[in-house]
Amino acid sequence: MSTIVPLDVIPVPLEPANPVELLPGGGAIVGLFALAFIAAIAFGVWRMIVVNEASKQLGLTDEQRFLAVTDEQAGAAIVTGSIISNAVTGSSAGTAATDGTGDLASRLDALQAARDRGLITADEFAQTRQRMLDEA
Repeated sequence: MSTIVPLDVIPVPLEPANPVELLPGGGAIVGLFALAFIAAIAFGVWRMIVVNEASKQLGLTDEQRFLAVTDEQAGAAIVTGSIISNAVTGSSAGTAATDGTGDLASRLDALQAARDRGLITADEFAQTRQRMLDEA
């Protein structure tokens, strides 16, 4: 037969003497989560600073810089377009060349460098190169 145990003998888990650990090692998990969260925020801030500075160097407008900072895909498209435009027109860092055409060899080198760094595709490279040669 079963024995009935009086209630005053059964330990109640919510008493300070008998704390219930809902998640073993929970303090470490919460700490790691907080660290990852802070790292993600720091990376986001760092990315915005870097993109903003690069956009300034390319001579982008305020609207283009804002879009480059806030939307990663749009930013990549804007920066790539600016690099291609600078290569075609011969301008550098947002300033136009004095004669409007620039040195064709240096423009082609800049275009090749953009392709080598993966900033533009092979098709974009070929189209832009052909347009530069046609205009020369």
